[in-house]
Amino acid sequence: MGYYHLSANIISRGKGQSAVASASYRSGEKLWCEDDQEYKNYRTREVKPETMILAPKHAPNFVYDREKLWNEVEQVESNINSRLSREIRVALPKELSNERQIELVKSYSEENFVDRGMVADIAIHREKKHNPHAHIMLTVRPFNEDGSWGKKQKKVYVLDENGNKTKTENGNIKSKTIQLTDWDKKESLQSWRENWAEKVNEFYKEAGVNNSVSHESYEKQGIDKYATHRLTYDEWKAEQEAQIQAQINSEEYEPVTHMGMVNYDIRETNRLKDILQEQIVDLEDYKEELEREIEEQYIPDVREEFPLTNQQAESLQFVAKRIHGYVTYESAKKNMETVKDWGKAIDLTGKKLGVEAIMLDKAQDDYKVDHIRAIRYGLSPKRFEEEKGQKIRTINSKVNKYERDIEAYKKADYYSNIAFEVQKEILHKEFGEIYPQYSHIKEDHNKLISDLKNEYVQDYLKTGYKHESIKEFEDSQVMKHYTSEWSKDIDLNKNLQENQQNLLIANRTVSKYSKEYREIYREGATKDKIYDAKLKLEVAKYQVKKGENQKYELDGRLNKTLIFKYQNQPTELIEIIPTKLKGKLLELQLDERATGKLSKDLKTVEKDLAKVGKDMSHLYDKEFVEATLSVGSVAKLFGDLGNEAQKNDKNTDEIKRKSKSKMKEKSLHKENEMEL
Repeated sequence: MGYYHLSANIISRGKGQSAVASASYRSGEKLWCEDDQEYKNYRTREVKPETMILAPKHAPNFVYDREKLWNEVEQVESNINSRLSREIRVALPKELSNERQIELVKSYSEENFVDRGMVADIAIHREKKHNPHAHIMLTVRPFNEDGSWGKKQKKVYVLDENGNKTKTENGNIKSKTIQLTDWDKKESLQSWRENWAEKVNEFYKEAGVNNSVSHESYEKQGIDKYATHRLTYDEWKAEQEAQIQAQINSEEYEPVTHMGMVNYDIRETNRLKDILQEQIVDLEDYKEELEREIEEQYIPDVREEFPLTNQQAESLQFVAKRIHGYVTYESAKKNMETVKDWGKAIDLTGKKLGVEAIMLDKAQDDYKVDHIRAIRYGLSPKRFEEEKGQKIRTINSKVNKYERDIEAYKKADYYSNIAFEVQKEILHKEFGEIYPQYSHIKEDHNKLISDLKNEYVQDYLKTGYKHESIKEFEDSQVMKHYTSEWSKDIDLNKNLQENQQNLLIANRTVSKYSKEYREIYREGATKDKIYDAKLKLEVAKYQVKKGENQKYELDGRLNKTLIFKYQNQPTELIEIIPTKLKGKLLELQLDERATGKLSKDLKTVEKDLAKVGKDMSHLYDKEFVEATLSVGSVAKLFGDLGNEAQKNDKNTDEIKRKSKSKMKEKSLHKENEMEL
């Protein structure tokens, strides 16, 4: 029995796909896409695909131009979720020569597709010697006799028994949609499958090959065997290398890939069935287990069946064009991060333009006081108004571009967020199909849950291995790291560290640019150099101010977090703790080293600093340390802070001790009453 394979799938705009891109990938040709205004071009194949286009006699001449054909399809199939093409993929019989394989595909395509009104764009791939196959991309809309595009469907009125139009409860005339071709029917696909088997067997017979294939399963053929699965190229290569190595070492060959092992078990089961039949060993239990294992290797096509709104479909299409590929959870997430970074860059550009405008306002004020001060800004006292006006016009032209970029960013951000949310929903459904026992664990924990689920889904799809349990979801201590509160603390700590680093760099940049500006000004450099140096300095100062504002905002968030974690401490005490020190206390919480007592945690921070050769002044702002005149003064302040915290901790301990004592007294009292 030969190997049989025929599969069908739909290339759809709703899934973010492109007919032109699909044709380019399969044919190996560089094709211009009018929709995206770019060339679609994929990797150069080791073996150039053999391609051909077959069409009905009444089809227009442009169908024989691959680029023109699929661009026309993209135009006529204009809906946001339109089907663009139906693809049939068939495995070619290796027993036939390349020439006969081509004739086989042509004959089959003409009889089953072209004669029924479809255009067939065929690409034969032979890169993998063990797996020659053909991709047949088909149009999904018929042509009229005059060569124009026809209709796929039409609406007709629903009539009563007397031939009169019927109405809905709301008074609207009832209608229904009927398909004008039978290409979408299940029976058509079944017929195509059967006809492929017959066509292959016909060519086998003509070539004198003693073999045959069937489109039916072994069960329907009455054969008590299980079908093996065709391996991917990587799996096939790994198994080939394992077999060769086993021969070299004079060892028994053992499969090394998951599907190789599944096929090995299938062949072994079939061998036992042939030899033992119904004697000695009852294979029914093993059969059921094996069938279950094979079935579990696959999950329902959640992506294909996921219902999309027009807005979601449009968003996926937008992102697919941005990333030049298929949208998945990982690609949607990466795209969203890229868009966010782009937004930050645009925002910085806008802020720089704002700083430049403010600098020119300052120049105007200084110029009014003393015309000669214009030189400080790289402007001529004599031509101040003219030069300033030119600078403002330049700013305005940049503002126009900035505003266009902002609009483009908002659109990209809007669509990217929707696309990512869709991918998360699909991911949760896929994960639920594989691990239904954990389907209740959703995004309401935190965003890390989705990343974790994706790891397990991808692992399953690559290896076929399904874990009996997922350790992260079973361990309550680990699950704590996936709570929303934990996620907020992680983000806060990350933002704080970034802010501290950014402020450090920004302050150093101000010092550097201040020095550069003074040197350029003293040297009497050109006006443009002075202007640019002054602007760089002002932008650097703005970055410091921005960092300080962010630090103030982060300090407020730290206050709320630590007030909640040290509930026995007064708000005033938490608020006077330096921001960097608050950050260290938060790190203790995340490292799970916090005791819940502020006084003890402060001592832990002090010890940690001592280990790396630093004292507590490291956690105070430089200006504050200089204002206190000595590091010793800072140490005293820290000591006072620790003492105050210890008092509150002791008070809490005393309250807890008294509470426990009262509870114990009540318990003894009840026991005495019971004895009486």
